[in-house]
Amino acid sequence: MTNHVFAKNPILLIGGGVGPMAGVELHKKIIENTRTEGSDQDHFNLIHLSFSSLIEDRTKYVLGESSNNPGSAMAEIVRRAALGFVEQGDDSQNPIVLGIPCNTFHAPVIWGSFIESLGSLRERVQILHMLHESLSLLRDRVPKAKKIGLLSTTGTRESGLWYNLLESSAYEVLQVNERNQELVHEAIYHRQWGLKAQSPASPRAVERLQAITRELIAVGAEAIILGCTELPLALPQASFDGVPLVDPVLALARAMISRADAKKLL
Repeated sequence: MTNHVFAKNPILLIGGGVGPMAGVELHKKIIENTRTEGSDQDHFNLIHLSFSSLIEDRTKYVLGESSNNPGSAMAEIVRRAALGFVEQGDDSQNPIVLGIPCNTFHAPVIWGSFIESLGSLRERVQILHMLHESLSLLRDRVPKAKKIGLLSTTGTRESGLWYNLLESSAYEVLQVNERNQELVHEAIYHRQWGLKAQSPASPRAVERLQAITRELIAVGAEAIILGCTELPLALPQASFDGVPLVDPVLALARAMISRADAKKLL
């Protein structure tokens, strides 16, 4: 088959491996939120890239513990995949729609390197920003909310990524205290029982994150953003103790479907 055959339909591109299960969850949610007539052929063409060994941990880079920018590595992986489906000089092709399911990857120091490293390819690929899509989902689901709780990795917290976005959008941001931040980060990264180490989520990680979520609710959170793409593995429900949970992976999945073909969004 030629590139011309592939160009007839949109291609969804997942920049995965950051972490690996987050990419799987994005792929799963795309399937679950796509309208079909009941056949395999009704689903989107999709490329799921997962080259974890080539992409530095995002938190390590943000905290200055590594000099290898994950953004440039991801750009090279995406470039190699996308170029196989892009015909140079053919502007009639349907879009390649790209999403990267990692909150910390969207820190400006990483995201900026990624966009720059894509070079001219960024003119041919529609790149969605997961945090912006999550903010849209928050507004749609909880339009009257003003106090937003935030759970994230330490890297995302230190970057101010979510805090700055929410504050500039007129929200009051409720973050956990420093001790609880250490506990949240450990629940994600622990090599034996953390969310990156076990699937499904270990009871220890689930219990810890549920307890800290309750503390955010107790101080007035009207919605809580799960600001690490592994957190929904422990908190998969749409709400917790009556408070809406915003899952950025779900927001990204729905945005990718809508951008590719809005009629196919459930």
